[in-house]
Amino acid sequence: MECAGRALAFWAYQSTQEIFYQEYRAKTLTEKYANLNTQMDKIVHNANTEILSLQNKLSDMQSSQEDLQKKNQELNDMYRDKNNKLAQMTNLYNLLKARAMKSRMQTAASDTVSQALSSFNAPPPVSMPLSYTSALPSAPVTRHPKTPTFPVNPDGVEQLHRYQRSGTGSSKRARTKTPREAPMQPPARPNWDGRNSKGPDPAPQHRTRLPRISRTPTVSSELPPGDAITQRFGR
Repeated sequence: MECAGRALAFWAYQSTQEIFYQEYRAKTLTEKYANLNTQMDKIVHNANTEILSLQNKLSDMQSSQEDLQKKNQELNDMYRDKNNKLAQMTNLYNLLKARAMKSRMQTAASDTVSQALSSFNAPPPVSMPLSYTSALPSAPVTRHPKTPTFPVNPDGVEQLHRYQRSGTGSSKRARTKTPREAPMQPPARPNWDGRNSKGPDPAPQHRTRLPRISRTPTVSSELPPGDAITQRFGR
């Protein structure tokens, strides 16, 4: 009986302890649940508020997008109108430019025709007198550097170089008759003025009688007078 009483007392003690433990555990669990419930409520509330704010932002963005679309459409219409006006202005400008160019071309053509007619109807140019033409300076005649020039004596007979003399009998006789004559010097270029200078004879072998020059030559002639030359070589 004593052992059974002790066993019952131990069982009652354990059951009471188990009851208290279960009550404590239930209490802690209820507190945790309440905390979790409050946290969940807060999270849900925050989420709802954020969703509402995002919805508001989305609605605002949609409204702003609609406004931008409207403005874009208005700008598109405005630029389309401006483009049409610009095309009209360019067409009008091209037409006016073509008209102006036609008028200018007509005026230019009329001016050229009038100038041509005036030039045809103009009197012939008056010829200048000989005094004015003689007073004008003449252009200097250029000499070829390879063409030889020979001095001329005042009597009108040119000097002849040794290689210009022909091998005729008269020249040989003249050379045999005058053995004491000094050898001919090479001819020197006469100091003529550019106005009176003329081109050399293309055939220097033919002797021609040149006109008498009034000025004195700068190089003295070494040939005998003209009468002696004409007697030797003939006219």
